[in-house]
Amino acid sequence: PAHLVRILRNVHQDTWAALPHLPEVLRTSRGSRPGSPLADIIFAALTFDLHIEIHRLMEANDEITAGFTKIGLAPFALFWADDLAIPLILDSNEEVVPAVRFMLKAVYKAFERRGLLLNLAKGKTVAVLAFRGKCAPAFRKKELLTDHPGTWVDLDAQRRVWLHFGTSYKHLGALFVPDGEIPHEVRSRLGQARVAYNSMKRILFGNRYISVRTRLRLLETLVMSRLFYGLSTWGALPSRVCASLDAFVTKCQRYICGYPHNGGPSNDEMQGLYRTPQVPQRLAVARISYAAKVWSVGPSTLRELLLKEASISKTSWWHYQCAD
Repeated sequence: PAHLVRILRNVHQDTWAALPHLPEVLRTSRGSRPGSPLADIIFAALTFDLHIEIHRLMEANDEITAGFTKIGLAPFALFWADDLAIPLILDSNEEVVPAVRFMLKAVYKAFERRGLLLNLAKGKTVAVLAFRGKCAPAFRKKELLTDHPGTWVDLDAQRRVWLHFGTSYKHLGALFVPDGEIPHEVRSRLGQARVAYNSMKRILFGNRYISVRTRLRLLETLVMSRLFYGLSTWGALPSRVCASLDAFVTKCQRYICGYPHNGGPSNDEMQGLYRTPQVPQRLAVARISYAAKVWSVGPSTLRELLLKEASISKTSWWHYQCAD
Protein backbone atom coordinates (compact mmCIF):
# COMPACT_ATOMS: atom_id res chain seq x y z
CA PRO A 1 0.00 0.00 0.00
CA ALA A 2 1.18 3.50 -0.88
CA HIS A 3 0.82 4.87 2.66
CA LEU A 4 3.03 2.08 4.06
CA VAL A 5 5.66 2.80 1.41
CA ARG A 6 5.67 6.47 2.48
CA ILE A 7 6.09 5.51 6.13
CA LEU A 8 8.97 3.14 5.40
CA ARG A 9 10.73 5.80 3.35
CA ASN A 10 10.57 8.03 6.43
CA VAL A 11 12.63 5.55 8.48
CA HIS A 12 16.22 6.67 8.90
CA GLN A 13 18.86 4.26 10.24
CA ASP A 14 22.04 5.05 12.19
CA THR A 15 20.54 7.07 15.04
CA TRP A 16 21.06 5.82 18.57
CA ALA A 17 19.49 6.19 22.00
CA ALA A 18 19.76 4.89 25.55
CA LEU A 19 16.87 4.40 27.98
CA PRO A 20 17.54 5.06 31.68
CA HIS A 21 16.32 1.65 32.86
CA LEU A 22 17.92 -0.47 30.10
CA PRO A 23 21.71 -1.05 29.93
CA GLU A 24 21.99 -1.61 26.19
CA VAL A 25 22.16 1.08 23.50
CA LEU A 26 19.25 1.02 21.07
CA ARG A 27 19.18 1.82 17.38
CA THR A 28 16.29 4.19 16.73
CA SER A 29 14.75 5.65 13.60
CA ARG A 30 13.73 9.05 12.41
CA GLY A 31 10.14 7.82 12.49
CA SER A 32 10.22 7.23 16.24
CA ARG A 33 10.64 10.93 16.95
CA PRO A 34 7.73 13.29 17.78
CA GLY A 35 5.79 14.43 14.74
CA SER A 36 6.28 11.23 12.77
CA PRO A 37 3.31 8.97 11.95
CA LEU A 38 5.54 5.98 12.67
CA ALA A 39 5.74 6.98 16.34
CA ASP A 40 1.95 6.79 16.70
CA ILE A 41 1.83 3.43 14.92
CA ILE A 42 4.57 1.95 17.11
CA PHE A 43 2.95 3.27 20.31
CA ALA A 44 -0.48 1.93 19.30
CA ALA A 45 1.01 -1.50 18.61
CA LEU A 46 2.84 -1.52 21.95
CA THR A 47 -0.21 -0.46 23.98
CA PHE A 48 -2.40 -3.04 22.21
CA ASP A 49 0.13 -5.71 23.15
CA LEU A 50 0.21 -4.33 26.72
CA HIS A 51 -3.57 -4.53 26.95
CA ILE A 52 -3.51 -8.22 26.02
CA GLU A 53 -0.78 -8.96 28.59
CA ILE A 54 -2.61 -7.09 31.38
CA HIS A 55 -5.68 -9.24 30.73
CA ARG A 56 -3.51 -12.36 30.99
CA LEU A 57 -1.96 -11.12 34.25
CA MET A 58 -5.38 -10.47 35.79
CA GLU A 59 -6.71 -13.87 34.74
CA ALA A 60 -3.59 -15.57 36.17
CA ASN A 61 -4.29 -14.18 39.67
CA ASP A 62 -6.77 -16.42 41.49
CA GLU A 63 -7.92 -13.72 43.96
CA ILE A 64 -8.67 -11.18 41.21
CA THR A 65 -10.41 -13.78 39.02
CA ALA A 66 -12.55 -14.94 41.96
CA GLY A 67 -13.68 -11.38 42.65
CA PHE A 68 -14.78 -10.78 39.07
CA THR A 69 -16.47 -14.20 38.92
CA LYS A 70 -18.67 -13.27 41.87
CA ILE A 71 -20.25 -10.44 39.88
CA GLY A 72 -20.43 -12.56 36.72
CA LEU A 73 -17.79 -10.74 34.67
CA ALA A 74 -14.40 -11.55 33.21
CA PRO A 75 -11.43 -9.40 34.36
CA PHE A 76 -10.92 -6.32 32.18
CA ALA A 77 -8.81 -3.17 31.90
CA LEU A 78 -9.48 0.18 30.22
CA PHE A 79 -6.94 1.58 27.78
CA TRP A 80 -7.34 4.87 25.91
CA ALA A 81 -4.17 6.13 24.16
CA ASP A 82 -1.78 6.42 27.15
CA ASP A 83 -4.51 6.47 29.82
CA LEU A 84 -4.83 3.14 31.63
CA ALA A 85 -7.25 2.08 34.39
CA ILE A 86 -7.21 -1.40 35.97
CA PRO A 87 -10.18 -2.24 38.24
CA LEU A 88 -9.54 -5.00 40.81
CA ILE A 89 -12.33 -6.80 42.69
CA LEU A 90 -11.36 -8.82 45.77
CA ASP A 91 -13.23 -10.98 48.25
CA SER A 92 -11.84 -9.34 51.41
CA ASN A 93 -10.19 -6.12 52.53
CA GLU A 94 -7.03 -8.05 53.47
CA GLU A 95 -6.46 -8.98 49.81
CA VAL A 96 -6.67 -5.44 48.41
CA VAL A 97 -3.15 -4.08 49.01
CA PRO A 98 -1.32 -7.37 48.14
CA ALA A 99 -3.30 -7.58 44.88
CA VAL A 100 -2.44 -3.96 44.06
CA ARG A 101 1.27 -4.69 44.68
CA PHE A 102 1.12 -7.77 42.46
CA MET A 103 -0.56 -5.85 39.65
CA LEU A 104 1.76 -2.82 39.82
CA LYS A 105 4.89 -5.01 39.74
CA ALA A 106 3.59 -6.99 36.76
CA VAL A 107 2.45 -3.92 34.82
CA TYR A 108 5.68 -2.00 35.52
CA LYS A 109 7.76 -4.86 34.12
CA ALA A 110 5.43 -5.28 31.15
CA PHE A 111 6.04 -1.60 30.30
CA GLU A 112 9.81 -2.02 30.70
CA ARG A 113 9.96 -5.00 28.37
CA ARG A 114 8.56 -2.75 25.63
CA GLY A 115 10.98 0.10 26.26
CA LEU A 116 8.38 2.19 28.13
CA LEU A 117 8.71 3.67 31.61
CA LEU A 118 5.62 3.87 33.84
CA ASN A 119 5.42 7.29 35.50
CA LEU A 120 4.81 6.71 39.23
CA ALA A 121 4.92 10.38 40.25
CA LYS A 122 2.13 11.66 42.47
CA GLY A 123 -0.88 12.54 40.35
CA LYS A 124 0.33 10.34 37.47
CA THR A 125 -0.18 6.83 38.79
CA VAL A 126 -2.42 6.19 41.80
CA ALA A 127 -4.22 3.30 43.49
CA VAL A 128 -7.71 4.25 44.70
CA LEU A 129 -8.65 1.85 47.49
CA ALA A 130 -12.30 1.10 48.27
CA PHE A 131 -12.70 -0.90 51.49
CA ARG A 132 -16.08 -2.42 52.42
CA GLY A 133 -17.71 -4.10 55.42
CA LYS A 134 -17.47 -3.80 59.19
CA CYS A 135 -13.66 -3.61 59.27
CA ALA A 136 -13.45 -1.04 56.45
CA PRO A 137 -12.84 2.01 58.75
CA ALA A 138 -9.80 0.29 60.29
CA PHE A 139 -8.31 -0.40 56.85
CA ARG A 140 -8.98 3.17 55.71
CA LYS A 141 -7.22 4.49 58.82
CA LYS A 142 -4.26 2.18 58.29
CA GLU A 143 -3.79 2.67 54.53
CA LEU A 144 -5.23 6.12 53.74
CA LEU A 145 -5.18 8.29 56.87
CA THR A 146 -1.39 8.60 57.03
CA ASP A 147 1.12 11.32 56.18
CA HIS A 148 2.13 9.61 52.91
CA PRO A 149 -0.51 7.09 51.82
CA GLY A 150 1.03 4.42 49.64
CA THR A 151 3.12 1.26 49.61
CA TRP A 152 6.53 0.04 48.49
CA VAL A 153 6.52 -2.45 45.64
CA ASP A 154 9.59 -4.68 45.19
CA LEU A 155 10.32 -5.07 41.47
CA ASP A 156 13.31 -7.37 42.04
CA ALA A 157 16.12 -7.90 44.56
CA GLN A 158 17.73 -4.52 43.79
CA ARG A 159 14.78 -2.25 42.96
CA ARG A 160 11.65 -1.03 44.66
CA VAL A 161 9.18 1.73 43.74
CA TRP A 162 6.63 3.74 45.72
CA LEU A 163 2.98 3.57 44.66
CA HIS A 164 0.77 6.43 45.89
CA PHE A 165 -2.68 5.72 47.35
CA GLY A 166 -5.50 8.19 46.76
CA THR A 167 -9.19 8.79 47.31
CA SER A 168 -9.98 9.79 43.71
CA TYR A 169 -8.55 9.73 40.21
CA LYS A 170 -9.23 11.25 36.82
CA HIS A 171 -9.81 9.12 33.75
CA LEU A 172 -10.30 10.92 30.44
CA GLY A 173 -11.06 14.14 32.29
CA ALA A 174 -13.76 12.72 34.59
CA LEU A 175 -13.32 12.42 38.37
CA PHE A 176 -13.94 9.02 39.97
CA VAL A 177 -14.21 8.19 43.70
CA PRO A 178 -14.34 4.80 45.52
CA ASP A 179 -18.07 4.89 46.33
CA GLY A 180 -18.91 5.45 42.66
CA GLU A 181 -21.18 8.42 43.40
CA ILE A 182 -21.40 11.22 40.85
CA PRO A 183 -21.90 14.36 43.05
CA HIS A 184 -18.11 14.74 43.48
CA GLU A 185 -17.67 14.95 39.72
CA VAL A 186 -20.64 17.33 39.35
CA ARG A 187 -19.30 19.71 42.02
CA SER A 188 -15.91 19.67 40.31
CA ARG A 189 -17.56 20.50 36.98
CA LEU A 190 -19.59 23.28 38.62
CA GLY A 191 -16.42 24.86 39.99
CA GLN A 192 -14.70 24.74 36.60
CA ALA A 193 -17.74 26.25 34.88
CA ARG A 194 -17.95 29.10 37.42
CA VAL A 195 -14.31 30.00 36.84
CA ALA A 196 -14.80 29.95 33.05
CA TYR A 197 -17.99 32.03 33.24
CA ASN A 198 -16.58 34.66 35.62
CA SER A 199 -13.46 35.09 33.47
CA MET A 200 -15.62 36.03 30.46
CA LYS A 201 -18.65 37.54 32.17
CA ARG A 202 -18.11 41.24 31.53
CA ILE A 203 -16.06 41.22 28.37
CA LEU A 204 -18.21 38.69 26.49
CA PHE A 205 -21.49 37.69 28.14
CA GLY A 206 -22.25 41.27 29.20
CA ASN A 207 -21.32 42.73 25.79
CA ARG A 208 -24.48 44.47 24.53
CA TYR A 209 -23.02 44.78 21.02
CA ILE A 210 -23.50 41.01 20.62
CA SER A 211 -27.08 39.77 20.29
CA VAL A 212 -28.64 37.84 23.17
CA ARG A 213 -29.06 34.68 21.10
CA THR A 214 -25.40 34.74 20.05
CA ARG A 215 -24.25 35.24 23.62
CA LEU A 216 -26.44 32.33 24.75
CA ARG A 217 -24.85 30.17 22.07
CA LEU A 218 -21.39 31.26 23.25
CA LEU A 219 -22.42 30.38 26.81
CA GLU A 220 -23.34 26.87 25.63
CA THR A 221 -20.05 26.47 23.77
CA LEU A 222 -17.63 27.97 26.29
CA VAL A 223 -19.21 27.26 29.69
CA MET A 224 -22.00 24.67 29.49
CA SER A 225 -19.77 22.29 27.52
CA ARG A 226 -17.41 22.28 30.52
CA LEU A 227 -20.21 22.03 33.07
CA PHE A 228 -21.99 19.12 31.38
CA TYR A 229 -18.92 17.17 30.22
CA GLY A 230 -19.69 13.45 30.61
CA LEU A 231 -23.34 14.26 31.33
CA SER A 232 -24.56 11.04 29.67
CA THR A 233 -23.00 8.87 32.42
CA TRP A 234 -24.49 10.79 35.36
CA GLY A 235 -26.84 8.69 37.45
CA ALA A 236 -28.47 9.56 40.76
CA LEU A 237 -28.12 13.26 41.58
CA PRO A 238 -29.20 14.52 45.02
CA SER A 239 -31.82 17.27 44.93
CA ARG A 240 -29.33 19.81 46.33
CA VAL A 241 -26.87 19.11 43.52
CA CYS A 242 -29.63 19.43 40.91
CA ALA A 243 -30.73 22.71 42.48
CA SER A 244 -27.14 24.05 42.37
CA LEU A 245 -26.83 23.13 38.69
CA ASP A 246 -30.15 24.73 37.80
CA ALA A 247 -29.39 27.87 39.82
CA PHE A 248 -26.04 28.38 38.08
CA VAL A 249 -27.45 27.83 34.58
CA THR A 250 -30.42 30.17 35.04
CA LYS A 251 -28.26 32.82 36.71
CA CYS A 252 -25.95 32.90 33.67
CA GLN A 253 -28.87 32.99 31.25
CA ARG A 254 -30.74 35.74 33.13
CA TYR A 255 -27.60 37.91 33.14
CA ILE A 256 -27.21 37.53 29.38
CA CYS A 257 -30.91 38.18 28.74
CA GLY A 258 -30.80 41.29 30.96
CA TYR A 259 -33.41 39.97 33.40
CA PRO A 260 -33.12 40.82 37.12
CA HIS A 261 -32.34 38.00 39.52
CA ASN A 262 -35.61 38.65 41.37
CA GLY A 263 -38.57 39.75 39.28
CA GLY A 264 -39.18 39.93 35.56
CA PRO A 265 -40.05 36.88 33.42
CA SER A 266 -39.83 33.49 35.12
CA ASN A 267 -37.05 31.02 34.29
CA ASP A 268 -39.53 28.85 32.36
CA GLU A 269 -40.66 31.83 30.28
CA MET A 270 -37.06 32.82 29.54
CA GLN A 271 -36.03 29.29 28.54
CA GLY A 272 -39.16 28.89 26.42
CA LEU A 273 -38.58 32.20 24.64
CA TYR A 274 -34.95 31.42 23.76
CA ARG A 275 -35.48 27.64 23.44
CA THR A 276 -32.75 26.68 25.92
CA PRO A 277 -33.07 23.22 27.54
CA GLN A 278 -33.57 22.77 31.26
CA VAL A 279 -31.15 20.58 33.25
CA PRO A 280 -33.51 17.52 33.42
CA GLN A 281 -34.04 17.78 29.66
CA ARG A 282 -30.28 17.85 29.04
CA LEU A 283 -29.84 14.78 31.24
CA ALA A 284 -32.64 12.83 29.55
CA VAL A 285 -31.44 13.50 25.99
CA ALA A 286 -27.81 12.73 26.90
CA ARG A 287 -28.66 9.43 28.64
CA ILE A 288 -30.90 8.21 25.81
CA SER A 289 -28.27 9.11 23.21
CA TYR A 290 -25.59 7.35 25.26
CA ALA A 291 -27.70 4.20 25.64
CA ALA A 292 -28.27 4.10 21.88
CA LYS A 293 -24.51 4.30 21.28
CA VAL A 294 -23.70 1.66 23.93
CA TRP A 295 -26.17 -0.84 22.49
CA SER A 296 -25.18 -0.20 18.87
CA VAL A 297 -21.37 0.15 18.94
CA GLY A 298 -20.37 -0.07 22.63
CA PRO A 299 -18.37 -2.92 24.24
CA SER A 300 -20.30 -5.88 25.67
CA THR A 301 -18.56 -5.44 29.05
CA LEU A 302 -20.15 -2.02 29.47
CA ARG A 303 -23.61 -3.36 28.64
CA GLU A 304 -23.14 -6.18 31.16
CA LEU A 305 -22.00 -3.76 33.86
CA LEU A 306 -25.01 -1.48 33.36
CA LEU A 307 -27.45 -4.39 33.61
CA LYS A 308 -25.64 -5.89 36.62
CA GLU A 309 -25.84 -2.55 38.44
CA ALA A 310 -29.55 -2.28 37.61
CA SER A 311 -30.21 -5.74 39.10
CA ILE A 312 -28.77 -4.84 42.53
CA SER A 313 -29.44 -1.09 42.88
CA LYS A 314 -32.64 0.93 42.73
CA THR A 315 -30.63 4.09 42.02
CA SER A 316 -28.62 2.68 39.12
CA TRP A 317 -27.97 4.62 35.92
CA TRP A 318 -30.32 2.24 34.06
CA HIS A 319 -33.28 3.13 36.33
CA TYR A 320 -32.88 6.82 35.50
CA GLN A 321 -32.47 5.96 31.82
CA CYS A 322 -35.82 4.10 31.92
CA ALA A 323 -37.44 7.08 33.67
CA ASP A 324 -36.13 9.36 30.92
